[in-house]
Amino acid sequence: MEKPGQIDIDKNPIRHESGIHTFYDDNLGDMQKTIPQYLSDTLNQVEAGHGTQHENSLYLNSSDSLESLMTLKLDGKRVMTVSGSGEFAHAFINAGATEIICFDVSPAAAFNTELRHAALCHLTMSEYTKLFGGWTKRRESRNQFNPIWDEKVYNKVENYLSEEAKMFFRLIFREPKLIGTDEYSFNGFSRMRYNKKTRNNRFVGDIVMTEANYIELQNKAKKVKFTQVISDVNTLDQLTQSYKPDLLYISNIGYRPQTTIGIANKHLTRGVPEVMCTISVNESEFNDTRLHHADDFYGFYYQDKKIQNGDKIVYALYDDKSRKEHKVKVEIVSTDRNADYGLTLSVKRR
Repeated sequence: MEKPGQIDIDKNPIRHESGIHTFYDDNLGDMQKTIPQYLSDTLNQVEAGHGTQHENSLYLNSSDSLESLMTLKLDGKRVMTVSGSGEFAHAFINAGATEIICFDVSPAAAFNTELRHAALCHLTMSEYTKLFGGWTKRRESRNQFNPIWDEKVYNKVENYLSEEAKMFFRLIFREPKLIGTDEYSFNGFSRMRYNKKTRNNRFVGDIVMTEANYIELQNKAKKVKFTQVISDVNTLDQLTQSYKPDLLYISNIGYRPQTTIGIANKHLTRGVPEVMCTISVNESEFNDTRLHHADDFYGFYYQDKKIQNGDKIVYALYDDKSRKEHKVKVEIVSTDRNADYGLTLSVKRR
């Protein structure tokens, strides 16, 4: 039995019919609950009007710049990425990665990412978009809810999922109240992420728009080794040591730049060659003197458009223990102002 906050990395992930590997311990990571307990407790919380914890989210779309991620050069790379909406994995597969390890503290996000990958591998483009097409019909009336997945299409891919994911989705179809009632609701699992360019920001449909491009992506997905793990920030240390990724993508974990870049820098110092993270385009910290040009240290701000893709900057990271700032060298991957978290940053081992 693992201790809370630990994963037994000596265990082998379970391989399912689709080729998806899953690594779910008996207690769902830090939740310390079995799947039936987790689902039952969540349903009770929703029915009592308490909603679900933010860490228990199921993201219906992405607030990061998927278009920037899909154009990276990752041929032959092993990528470890936060699950999010499940579409980060799609983007990295498109970019050439041959192994994807997804992690998330939220079991709901993990199960949805499983479904995303199975759907990409086994459904046509029209079936894929239909399966996930119920997002926009959030609520018909105050007391009537719409499921967000098409159940008939779901049944075509259910056999490719883990038993844990099957239990989750069967309950969702039986109890659609587990899904939030509107775009900003915390009453259920789902969270809709705002994106300036499009309300949905779907990878398949809004970015991958043609059947030919979908088939090309699908063919890549079928060849990828794909693993889904339930893990928090603490057990992520164990995972990076076990899987040794070429790239770790943490999205906006930590939410604030100090925390997010601090997490990225920590994994860099522990041997990960490259870590990417994202910052909100509205983040005020990227308009002050904490951000400097790597060469001359003049003020180098984001929102007045001085920062460009490929620029190398320095972020002054504050250390609580020493109460001092030290400079972290950061490269700008993309400045997509159409995405909510559109400033994508990379820190690399020197």
